[in-house]
Amino acid sequence: MGCFGGGFMNQYSPYGRIHTSYDNYSYGTQSIVKMTRREKLTLSFTSGAIGLCIIMFHFFGDLFVRIAKETSIIKYYNDSYIVFNTVQIFFSLFMIVLPFAIGGLIIKLFIQKDVQLLPLQKPNSGKLFTAALEISFLTLVVSNFVTSLFVLSAEGMGFQFDGGAAVDPENFEDFLWQVLSTAVVPALAEEFAVRGVVLQSLRKFGDTFAIITSAFIFAILHGNLVQAPFALMLGLVIAWLVIVTDSLWTGIAIHFMNNLYATIVTALSVFLPEIAYVAIVAVINVLGALLGLVALIWFIDKYKKKIRLNEPGGNTKAAQALYRKTAFRYTVFSVPMLVALIIMFVEIGANVHYVG
Repeated sequence: MGCFGGGFMNQYSPYGRIHTSYDNYSYGTQSIVKMTRREKLTLSFTSGAIGLCIIMFHFFGDLFVRIAKETSIIKYYNDSYIVFNTVQIFFSLFMIVLPFAIGGLIIKLFIQKDVQLLPLQKPNSGKLFTAALEISFLTLVVSNFVTSLFVLSAEGMGFQFDGGAAVDPENFEDFLWQVLSTAVVPALAEEFAVRGVVLQSLRKFGDTFAIITSAFIFAILHGNLVQAPFALMLGLVIAWLVIVTDSLWTGIAIHFMNNLYATIVTALSVFLPEIAYVAIVAVINVLGALLGLVALIWFIDKYKKKIRLNEPGGNTKAAQALYRKTAFRYTVFSVPMLVALIIMFVEIGANVHYVG
């Protein structure tokens, strides 16, 4: 697992031995093992720390905007592409990295001292890593399509969504700055936060539970219903592939690819005639989706029986589902997480308008 082309599971990796470390039941003996009081407390405190991260994420963003407005830099924000993207970079670091670094430190020092929040080892297989990128591009195409249908349907019913504002590049230098601020930095910052701090700290309580929870948090952190459905679908796949390849670098690469794709498509729409733009994007999407489909079929054929996610609770699907239900309940009903969810849902709601 420590190098490309290695074995699928490495007994020396904390994730290779996750099943023997975390499962508290033995096959063929107990069919149901309920979450212990200690596990409930650990999960509640972990959820509280993540909720605190989300709260800080929200208010740190507001604080950064207020500070920026008081400085002379605001005069050049809309007039200089370099200033605009530099501010965006520092905004990501202040709004995402700092809150989740604080939360991750709390989890590591006081709640789960043995957790590995940043699995930065190489992916366990070069072929699997390549397949993960191809599968994620298929997900990107499908998610874009589903999100477009959702937005169009909502608009048809009279709803209007506010999304993130963007400034189009005017030349190649602008394009490179946009790649840095919208693809490189967010890929590192958001993967550290969501597939690092959130996903890894929840995996002790089940991989499926951790995948779903981290994807949901990833979605609401976007703060609007234009990006949230897409983020939810892609977030599920990224989290799963990070676990399957045993490396956060997989999530970083997928996130970078997704944002780079969006940046390139935006640039093409600016510099090319509409007919050429539509044709090129269609070819990219079709070829990428086909490669992703082939990779998915290869993955299912080669790894379907080799992958076993950590699913505590018992040796039956029903027992594991019961444990997962308990995990969701103790995650949602920690006070900081409840406050965080209310704040984020209010923010999302504020970006939805009924125009008739």
